[in-house]
Amino acid sequence: MREVTVKGHQQRLGKVVAYIEKHINESLTLEQLSDIACLSPYHFHRVFRAGMGESVHEHIKRLRLEEAAFKLKYSDNSIDQISYYAGYERNTSFTKAFKQHFGQSPRNYRLAQQEYEESISEIPVARMITIDEIDVVYVREKGNYYYAARKAWQTLIPTACRNGLVDDSTRAYGITHDSPEITAEPQIRYDARIGVSEKKGLSDEFRVQTIQGGNYAVFRHRGAYENLEPVYNLVYEQWLPASGNQLRNLPSFCHYHHLDASNVPEEYLVTDIYIPVK
Repeated sequence: MREVTVKGHQQRLGKVVAYIEKHINESLTLEQLSDIACLSPYHFHRVFRAGMGESVHEHIKRLRLEEAAFKLKYSDNSIDQISYYAGYERNTSFTKAFKQHFGQSPRNYRLAQQEYEESISEIPVARMITIDEIDVVYVREKGNYYYAARKAWQTLIPTACRNGLVDDSTRAYGITHDSPEITAEPQIRYDARIGVSEKKGLSDEFRVQTIQGGNYAVFRHRGAYENLEPVYNLVYEQWLPASGNQLRNLPSFCHYHHLDASNVPEEYLVTDIYIPVK
């Protein structure tokens, strides 16, 4: 019975977390989120803290501040605009919260990134494409990207195979929600995802989501997966400032060309990195 209860709570929290991430720049209340979880506010608050290791308020505040840090580093939005998107009506309140979390003011945080970018010269090459939305099932793990990714795929693939969701046409995607330079390692989120043709009738074992369509800059990486992070850094620190493109408020993702990489030499692995742009 306890195992069933824990699994039920995990599924409810999964729906809430997905909703928060999709609506992070909107007003989010405890009552609203507890309704999504089908729990009373009293119980939801405690279930959320037990499952996530932080309160609902702390979770939302942290995600908004981390998104603000990302925008300070990689967007041309003013600090006032970023403060507003992060849910702060007063810039002074945003500055105080940001400094408490990151140890420096938003202005100094941005200046440090600009100084770093000026020392970089090599620019990666992008392919600009437009894609349709992609329905996926996924497993999420937290922690160091390399180990979290391995654990997530070791859970997803056997489960998907048991449910007949894997064949020669199945495409594998990895969603890296957080920058290790911004988010503490225990909170870093990685999603292992595979595309599905139908979301209806899927087992309760799966979380279901959609990769948003639209414009993307695509960068191809050949080689070991643990070398993907430096490629991301090159894209955001070199290509993006020089390209004149603006980021959309969506996570980047990887398309792994090999669903089962266990028998593929590292030098033959192919990964496409998708960066959402306007």
